Amino acid sequence: MSGHRISYATSAVLICLALFASAHMRVWQYDQWSDAQDIYYVEEFPAYSTTDAAYFLLVAQAIKTHGTSKDLSRYRGYPDSVDNLPAPERSIRDEPLLGVLISYLSPNTSLESLSMTAHRLLPISVTLTALAVILAFGAAGYWSEGAIAALGSSLSSTFLGRTSAGRLDTDQLNLGFFYLIIALVIWAGRVKSIGQALMLCGAAAAVTHLFHWWWPKPILNWFYLLGLVWLTYFFSRSLTRTALLGGVYLALISTLNFGPSVYVSEFTATITSVGQMRLPNTFDAITELEVLSTSEFLNALMGNVWLGGLAILGVAGWAFVSPVFAVIFIPAICLAAMNIVFGNRVVFFAAPVFWFGLAWFALTSGRYVFCRLIQGNVTTPSTGFAGVHACLAFVMLATTYFVSFNPLSKPYVPDTAFSREVVEGFKYLGNHVRQTENQRQPVIATWWDYGYTASLFSKLPTLIDGGTQRGPQTHLLARALMSRDQGESARILKFIGNDGTDGVVQNSASNATLAAAFLRGPANDRSDIYLVLTNKMAQWMASITALGLWDSETGTPLPIHRGSNRLIYGDLACTGNGALINCSGRRYNLQEGTVDGRAVLSGAVQTDDGRRGASISYPNPSGFYLQFNRLGGKAWSDQLIHPRLYDSTFNRLFYHGDFNPDHFTPLIDAYPYYRVYKIN
Repeated sequence: MSGHRISYATSAVLICLALFASAHMRVWQYDQWSDAQDIYYVEEFPAYSTTDAAYFLLVAQAIKTHGTSKDLSRYRGYPDSVDNLPAPERSIRDEPLLGVLISYLSPNTSLESLSMTAHRLLPISVTLTALAVILAFGAAGYWSEGAIAALGSSLSSTFLGRTSAGRLDTDQLNLGFFYLIIALVIWAGRVKSIGQALMLCGAAAAVTHLFHWWWPKPILNWFYLLGLVWLTYFFSRSLTRTALLGGVYLALISTLNFGPSVYVSEFTATITSVGQMRLPNTFDAITELEVLSTSEFLNALMGNVWLGGLAILGVAGWAFVSPVFAVIFIPAICLAAMNIVFGNRVVFFAAPVFWFGLAWFALTSGRYVFCRLIQGNVTTPSTGFAGVHACLAFVMLATTYFVSFNPLSKPYVPDTAFSREVVEGFKYLGNHVRQTENQRQPVIATWWDYGYTASLFSKLPTLIDGGTQRGPQTHLLARALMSRDQGESARILKFIGNDGTDGVVQNSASNATLAAAFLRGPANDRSDIYLVLTNKMAQWMASITALGLWDSETGTPLPIHRGSNRLIYGDLACTGNGALINCSGRRYNLQEGTVDGRAVLSGAVQTDDGRRGASISYPNPSGFYLQFNRLGGKAWSDQLIHPRLYDSTFNRLFYHGDFNPDHFTPLIDAYPYYRVYKIN
């Protein structure tokens, strides 16, 4: 077999292995879910590992049932969605492409059918993404390195975390569209035939339209256009051909929006103004918008800082010897660098480039060493040289596989976004409410992460969700949860659930004006508010307190603890009996209220199955509280909490079951998973 044949065969096998391993990881994850259905399934189908999955299923169900999702807005951001003008008519092109695909591929409108269809799409999308990465680097002449880059990026934590089992979101193909367009642009710029170049240019434009439909970020279109112009001129040295291809591509995508589509100020601003209220930017409380440090950045991409360093060295070396192609991949690195603004959600765009850099460095170094040993020419496609290259490539692919997440040496199974009990609880709540004869509109008040899921399973509107969390309702809901007065909490929830943003804005002149409006009550008393509290909300307490413990008149956080308004449930691991116990390495004296001999406690309380039990107070009114939560007579969760959080409506209602009957009526008690209260 000739050296060229060996090289072609090597690349083909590497590509097949990379595609198989990428898909297999997700299939394996679903198999693990299937083996533990009591944890990972909802009813008879897999749950979801992202909060946005329910949104696309809501859209798909609406399209499948009514042909459009325009009425879906009535379930979101209630009551603003009802008070606004009727939603305009929507064509299928106005719908999210992922929702359209799920709708058209699902046999029927049932949630099980739609969900199973979406889950089956995920491994296919990931495989197509890996193929797109291979094509992008293959178009530049690096098929083996491209296969390794596809595998490494597919199994990296930054991409796998966003495309794991249950992650029904646009991320599963964002990378695929991005790199497929790059591949087509490279081929269009390289081919000699003008006819083929025009066909590839048209294909690039078609995929650009699909990408815009899938994930509209039109600012990327400028990068593709500039890349096409750059490559065409370099390879043809013809201004006429360059202008022709650039003009054709621009004309074919001219119907798309060319605006930035993403405004940096939305992410960098600390204050959001609504009426005369100055509210905190809710983006500051979103985990995926957290900025990664350099070491975290490299670990997310490569799994190891040292591998990340070698990858950077490889990318720099490749850019030095092949600057023409390196320019085309700069947008991927730029997107990842925007981590400093948009957080870690954009880092995965650079994963293929970094893994390519590592693969190029390893294979190029290996070929160089081999040639030095045999005194050969590094470009000679001899049989022996091709064989060595094949061995190096397979070793590199295997190394990439085993240092990345995989079922054998580094397994990773994602958790579901929400517990089965809570998700099925929303369905139970919806059924319960519909069985009650009432002309008033039932509305769910819960934290925004649950918004889409609550609507999907209950068929009831919600106050806020992941797409409507930037309004005043989010701040006021958080404020209601953090209030030490259950009456105030109920009045706030009742007001925003009936009068919405308009009512808030009309009374936003000052804190006193808004408080007076809450006391008067809503002008449109039309809704029944159902407050859903869950144990997971305790994990989100830092975000909830950051948004709720806030002075909306001055636009400043309330300095609750050491100048900060972020409070948490501090989990403790306690051992021992009697007055002296050890919790997380510290000695607690429950008789004197001391920690390591210092009087820092205000009190201690024990809850039994969600009911307040024995308690003790200490002569330190500003100290912390110990909260020992017992379940079935056994320790379940021991917590150290700030007095402001201890006295909050959330803590009283959820952990203590302590409600004021003048304002709250307990409806469903599924402690320790969730509790539902109706606002009186």
